[in-house]
Amino acid sequence: MSIDAEGVNHLLSKSDVVQALLQDLIGFFSQPSLSLDHEERQLRLKALRNRQDLFQEEGMIRILIAAINFFSERREKTLLLEGVEEKIENITNKLYVVLAALIKGNRANCSNFAQTARLNWLVNRLQSQHASGGVLEVLHSVLVDSPEVLNMITESHILAIIGLLDRNGRDPKVLDVLCSLCVNNGVAVRANQNLICENILQRRDLLLQTALVDHVAW
Repeated sequence: MSIDAEGVNHLLSKSDVVQALLQDLIGFFSQPSLSLDHEERQLRLKALRNRQDLFQEEGMIRILIAAINFFSERREKTLLLEGVEEKIENITNKLYVVLAALIKGNRANCSNFAQTARLNWLVNRLQSQHASGGVLEVLHSVLVDSPEVLNMITESHILAIIGLLDRNGRDPKVLDVLCSLCVNNGVAVRANQNLICENILQRRDLLLQTALVDHVAW
């Protein structure tokens, strides 16, 4: 798609409408409340997965990725009017949140990232985005719900995620992603645990408070 700066600025003049539509989609794919009774929650989860599957069959994941790339490239390469860059960041971040909601809890949808090119794309987004919260939500969903993706994670991926701690401080979303790298389905991923500890705790004196327990339950 070819569009000049004037065209981008015209599109973003409707940014409030675009963001409202994206917010509606986020709500459409939101997880049912944990406060619901078991039977009602299962019914809503089933309906949610049906919606997720339908949108995936229509190519929604591909469309969202293309939209993210479009806005990201325009922000980096196009001379934009003052204030427009912030609008692009807001829209892009919401696109990531929609993507995360579309795949969360759905192993089949998460498996779309079980390929090197898409996984690398996702991790690279962490390094290029000013507001990486939405990217982290996508990555966390993928790691939790797709063991195949977890097996594809490399040392460079983990180091890129750890680097966010230096950039963003103790961001809870970064910590959630690191946790999902350490344990999968209740099983410790020792290689990832060791790599994370070596890079986060190196040359630091820490006193860790621990407690003995009779057993560990998952």
